[in-house]
Amino acid sequence: MIKSNEQYVRLVMVRHAETEWNLAGKLQGWRDSRLTLAGRKALSSFIARNNIPRQYPADIVYSSDLGRALASARIICNKSGGYIVPDQRLRERRFGILEGKQKNVCINGFLHARHWFAYQGRYEKCLDVCLAIATELQAESETAFERRVVDFLRALVRRHAGKTIYVVSHGEWIRCANNILHGRTSWAYGQGIPMNTEMNIFELKPPQLNLSE
Repeated sequence: MIKSNEQYVRLVMVRHAETEWNLAGKLQGWRDSRLTLAGRKALSSFIARNNIPRQYPADIVYSSDLGRALASARIICNKSGGYIVPDQRLRERRFGILEGKQKNVCINGFLHARHWFAYQGRYEKCLDVCLAIATELQAESETAFERRVVDFLRALVRRHAGKTIYVVSHGEWIRCANNILHGRTSWAYGQGIPMNTEMNIFELKPPQLNLSE
């Protein structure tokens, strides 16, 4: 269990801005696509409209090392201060053979419908449940995904008491982190996938986090 600390960490989680593959309905995972011009403008506008630099001046901006997150982190740093620290633990969940494919579309028989059914049903039934499908998908296991999310959150609270920390990441990562911070099963739907540029703000103290070793 994380040891107690008197000072909280203000955690500001931000999903990256809109990408070309978001517009095309393609699953990204560990693959990448560029931010759209509209996405860049929307993030800048959101920060200005909500006076984010004054409300939540950044000490550090942690970012997934994937391009779409880093590009979004640079926009945030330009507006809110801080400096960027890339971290692989903040990557989106890896979805193997589905990455780069248009969602729910089977092309030339290569993608079986059951793979998309498993993907769409991942909040009701963990993808790891059916070993055959999980193996075929070559997706990151729920256990491995949860482990890296928890590992990051645990390190964050230990190192940054009294700081305002931005985390620029991805839809599934933020959904999973939200579940963990609210005491829910990591793979549950919970609050769902946040919209592009959506912010989730927490004030965390170690005793509030049941992140056991």
